[in-house]
This record gives sequence, C-alpha cells and structure tokens, in this order.
Amino acid sequence: MRAAIYARKSSDSDDKQVLSLPAQVGWARERCRDLGLSAPLVLEESRSAKTPGRPAFNRLMALVEAGKIDTILCWKADRLARNALDGGRVVWALETRTLERIETSDRTYGGKSDEVFILGLELGLSAKYSKDLAQNIRRGMAEKLKRGEWPGYAPLGYKNVREGADHSMIAVDERTAPLVSELFRVAASGTISLSELAKRATDEWGLRLPRRRPNTPERGIAVTTLHFVLRNPFYYGAMRMTGQLYAGTHTPLVTKETFDRVQEVLSGRRTMAERPKRLRFALTGLLRCGKCGRNLTAYAQKKPSGKAYTYYTCTSRMRGRCDLPPLSEPRALAPVRDTLSKLALTRPDLDLALGRLAELRERAGADIASRRGSLDARIAASKKTQADLLDLILAGTVTRADYERKRAELTTEETRLTLERDS
Repeated sequence: MRAAIYARKSSDSDDKQVLSLPAQVGWARERCRDLGLSAPLVLEESRSAKTPGRPAFNRLMALVEAGKIDTILCWKADRLARNALDGGRVVWALETRTLERIETSDRTYGGKSDEVFILGLELGLSAKYSKDLAQNIRRGMAEKLKRGEWPGYAPLGYKNVREGADHSMIAVDERTAPLVSELFRVAASGTISLSELAKRATDEWGLRLPRRRPNTPERGIAVTTLHFVLRNPFYYGAMRMTGQLYAGTHTPLVTKETFDRVQEVLSGRRTMAERPKRLRFALTGLLRCGKCGRNLTAYAQKKPSGKAYTYYTCTSRMRGRCDLPPLSEPRALAPVRDTLSKLALTRPDLDLALGRLAELRERAGADIASRRGSLDARIAASKKTQADLLDLILAGTVTRADYERKRAELTTEETRLTLERDS
C-alpha cells in the first residue's frame, strides 16, 4: 500500500491565498516523514475543482478504487474537490474503507462516522462557496452593466483605470483612441478591404493590441480582430453582454451613424463574398437505395468530350457495402416526372394558390409596417422622456443619481427598440 500526495492550485480569484504547488508538496513530504510513509506518489495539477474532469484527480481516485493507494495527503480538503461528484467519490472511498485516511494540515480524516461526516460537510461547504462566488460575480457584473460600467478588460482604444481598491472605470486611451476612430472612418468609406486596412493599421499607424500580461508580446491587428472591433457597439456608447445591449457611461469614439454605415459595408462584403461551397443536385436527399435503403449521393463527371453528366450512387457503395451500380440523372428523373405529372394543378387550383400567396404577402407587409410604426412610436416616446428628464435635473427637481439611473434605463431601452426595428 502506498501514500499519495495531491497538490492543486487554480488561477481563480478564490485561490489567491492558497499555497503554491511546491509549498503544498513540501509540507506533504514532511508530513510523510513524520508518519513513516516512504516513496509517496506525487500528483500535481493547476486546474479548478469547480467542475469534474481533472486528470490528476481522476488518476488518484482510480488508484484508490483499485486498492493501490490507501492514504492521501493534501494541504486542505478543498484541494480535493469543490463539486458534488468529485466530493462524493472521496467521501464514499473513505466510508467504504477503500481509502484508509486523508491527512491535511489541520485534520486527519479516517473511517469513523464523525470524521466522514465532517469531511462531507467541508467538501459540501467548499462546493457551495464556489457556486456562491460565481453567482456573486455574475450579480456584480449585472449591476455594473446597469450602471453603465463595463465589467471586463477595456476594448482597444480604451484603458482600465483603477479609482480605488474595489472600483475601476473605463477611460479613453489617448494614444490608440484616434487610431480606432480612423479605423471606423476608413471602413465606412468601403474603399479598401479589411486585410488592407489591418495591414495599414499595423504597419503604417503602429496600432498594437494592449498586453494583458507583462510577458505577453505586443501584437498587431489581425483581420479577425479588426472585424470584431468594427462589430463592437461599445465604440458608439452601447455595451453588449450575453446578447443584450446596455447603455454605457463611457465616452464614444464614433457616432451611431458611422457605426451603422460600417455595418452596412461589412454586410455588403459578406453578401458579395458568398459562394456555393458545393455543387447542388436536383434529387439530393430525395432518393434511397433499392437494396439497402441508404440515401443516394450525387456526383458530376466530365467526359473527354467536355460534357458533364450527373450520377447518383448509394452511400454504402462508396464504402464497399453495396453493389448497386450508379444511376444516371435522366433515369433517376423519369419516375419523378411520372409522379409530378399526376400531381399537376388545374388552372382554378393554381389561381387559388396564387391568390392565397398574395394575401399572405400583403398581410405580412402590413404586419411589418404596423410593427415598425409601433416601435417608432415607442422610440419617440423614450426620447421625449429623456428630454423631460433632462429638464427636471436642470430645474433641480431630481437628484443626479436618479437622473443617471433612469437615463441608463431609457438609453438601453431605446437601443433595444432601435435594433428590433432595424432587424
């Protein structure tokens, strides 16, 4: 029987005060010497324990369950698990005596019922702490977004400025902000491609992405990065998070009109660039093999004369599992034509179908016009409310805090309605 040392350190904020991996292993080796345990197996990993799937932990528990490890040494119990599945494996191994004991810096867990209960309680509290922490982070991010504050890294053209120990804000980066504005101006003109614009921004303007870590080298602007920047509503004053737009209090770098013009240019380029990725065949997906019942797939073959012919063959034949010979398209179309000829519409039926189609189109057009009219009215009402709110603060009727809160709500609502109307 052997002992195993398990050391874990994740990069999450809740692990900042945990000992480093070498410190955890050093403590465990000293503890092994005190207990007379020799040649312990050492397993280390830098992974969060919030979700199952840690390779080193799974290897450890596999050895325990196989009867090859009977003692585990770890700095704290929460190093082993912070989720119910992994915690259950540890508690069950201890309860069934597959695992003899767990040594930590402050407690020894053996097979006694009280010790198993305490271990289960501590692992359960550890899992709950991780869940509560995640909920608190999401709640804090939602509150910042409602206040018009961006909760993450500042986009290109801005910078994070810390005002205090627990509060930071987004400010304009005087060096890169004019270059980002120029990116939108040039992109809105539609005169050059995105690859040319990215090359110009990197080579001629000297625009670089900000370094998130000290050892990270500076990088130029790639086409994918440029596309993301030009699609980001942050630059005209809105913030997008999980598909929802919020009104920001940061300084915009471009106007909404310029941003919309860039979107039109990008959408136009995408439409122009669309090409069929594969050949289209008339009967694809409609025919099945008469022998094995698998779908028939189509391919085109060009003869020496230069004329192209289309054939349909069984997908199992391509794997050598069916001997049905390929079927030419004229032979495949013959039964289709016979079937369609029996389903031909009479002239009255055709007129009725066309009339019904015209009614549906007219109704759809009326619905769209009515919906846009309703959205325009709601947008106008929101703008009027904002103007009235401004008059109230100028008159000293409402406080600045109430004004900012209500203005953020109205701006977010106006942005949402505008996007819905233009979609």
